[in-house]
Amino acid sequence: MARGGPHISARVYLALIGVFLTTLVVAGVRAWVAVRTVEVGGPLYAKIIADKDLVADILPPPAYVVEAYATVLELATDIGQVPVERVSHLRLLEEQYHKSLARWKRELPAGDKREYLVGDSAEHAKEFFREVNERFIPAVEGEDAGLALELARGALGECYRRHREAIDRVVNLARRDGAETEAIAARVRADSRASFVTLAVLLCATLFVVAFMCVAQLREARRANAATRAKSDFLANMSHEIRTPMTAILGYADLLLDSGADADVCRAHIGTIRRNGEHLLAVINDILDLSKIEAGRMEIESIPTRLARLLAEVDALMQVPAAHKSIALRCELASEFPETVITDPLRLRQILVNLVGNAVKFTDAGEVRVSAAMDGEMLRVSVRDTGVGMTPEQIGRLFAAFTQADTSMTRRFGGTGLGLTISKNLAQQLGGDIKVTSEPGRGSEFVLTVRVLPVAGSATVGAGPVVAAGGALDAAPAVARNDSRPLDGVRVFVAEDGPDNQRLIAFHLGKAGAQVRLFENGRRALEALTTDGTADGPLQSPRPCDVMLTDMQMPEMDGYTLARTLRERGWELPIIALTAHAMSDDARKCLDAGCDRYATKPINREQLIDCVRPARAAA
Repeated sequence: MARGGPHISARVYLALIGVFLTTLVVAGVRAWVAVRTVEVGGPLYAKIIADKDLVADILPPPAYVVEAYATVLELATDIGQVPVERVSHLRLLEEQYHKSLARWKRELPAGDKREYLVGDSAEHAKEFFREVNERFIPAVEGEDAGLALELARGALGECYRRHREAIDRVVNLARRDGAETEAIAARVRADSRASFVTLAVLLCATLFVVAFMCVAQLREARRANAATRAKSDFLANMSHEIRTPMTAILGYADLLLDSGADADVCRAHIGTIRRNGEHLLAVINDILDLSKIEAGRMEIESIPTRLARLLAEVDALMQVPAAHKSIALRCELASEFPETVITDPLRLRQILVNLVGNAVKFTDAGEVRVSAAMDGEMLRVSVRDTGVGMTPEQIGRLFAAFTQADTSMTRRFGGTGLGLTISKNLAQQLGGDIKVTSEPGRGSEFVLTVRVLPVAGSATVGAGPVVAAGGALDAAPAVARNDSRPLDGVRVFVAEDGPDNQRLIAFHLGKAGAQVRLFENGRRALEALTTDGTADGPLQSPRPCDVMLTDMQMPEMDGYTLARTLRERGWELPIIALTAHAMSDDARKCLDAGCDRYATKPINREQLIDCVRPARAAA
């Protein structure tokens, strides 16, 4: 089953929002701290902070004192020649000074620095104007030039100088605080810009990530919907694939119950039941194989395999459906082959049967040509047909689970839609792949590649028709098949809880010459092997049977417990597991419990006899 990208959970969204809000709060706190630093740690002159010309901004009150002293000097040096209005101007300057000083005090924040700066200069200015009013102006009005000049150069001059020192301190402090303020303000502006740039970048990044995740979620949702639709179609198709043969099986079983049917008709009915049963088994095997692939539990074996014989078996198997459709099936070896290679023959055969079977299924006229060649350690098998062909869009969906190239093909040709998915995965696990080229109405070519390792010292099979290469290799098993009683004299204990399976197993083994004794569970079988007839008693010697055939899932005592118990008590004869489970882990579990061999249901006569046959030599 195709899987989409990773699911984005709500926690990711919450984490991103949390990071964004945290950064926002941190930036806001930094800006607030910077502003407070300017307000508290900078100069106390709000007006000075705001204006550019710091000196001019702090001078208005002292400037009136400076102008007043200039007027004092003018009056002292030119008594009698200066208009009387200059005396009135001197009083006006004092009035303007006090008004400006009052306004200045209102504009400056309260604090020690304000009292120091304003208070110091104000005291000197106050003393200056007191001298002017009390002594200097009377001297000027009395035209006492000597006293006026003495006052201008003496007490008034000293007051003015002290006032100027206070002014200089104010100016210098203002300049220094102004520089500090500008530096702090610059930092604030830089911090603010950095904070807002950070916020903007983070916001953009967050929006991008969220948008990306939304797109990913949308794509994932679309893939999930497509997968859901595919699975729904698959389940509907599976229902059809299972119900159709089941209908035939049940229907023809009812016909067999008709006592009026003659032998030929009964044989035809039995053939129909068997054919549909084999189809059901193929459907179940496809589903099991896909489950193994999905779970990552598909295991590949590496055993010596006779390639030419395997290809000949596939050819012989596929000739029957090809002949039924009047299609020519030609299989050939396009190059020399090592007779024996290391690969997994079961899975390689499964892939070839699927590819050739599909070619025959989708071809109504013409031929199917199979060509095999060796390229170093790579086996390359080309399966070319003259069938319906496919479009590029259909090829793109071809290897997806639960699909065929077109749903109409499922209705027309049948099938589970799993075969190519399984085959491609198996080919990749065998070190190769499956590639396809096709043209609608002209046919398709599937090319299978798998890695095989030639066995050292193996003979070489020449190029030519595959039937000729594999025919001689198929002759050996005929001897065994001609033995009508291959189990003659073998004593078999069978632990099986299903009555129908009991009768079937007993029939096959009995017909092969075996002496069969049936038990409905493992406990009954164990009791039959002990001297006192109990499950806890010692085992009989000599043994009452030559082989134990046990189902693995039974009530009271299952096959696993029976096998372990027998091995723990010294049982040395064969134990054969018989179960409906078909996964590789199930086989390992049976062997770990103490079984020697493993056979799966449904029961195959030849497989069952082959499992029991080794016991004949020991009997």
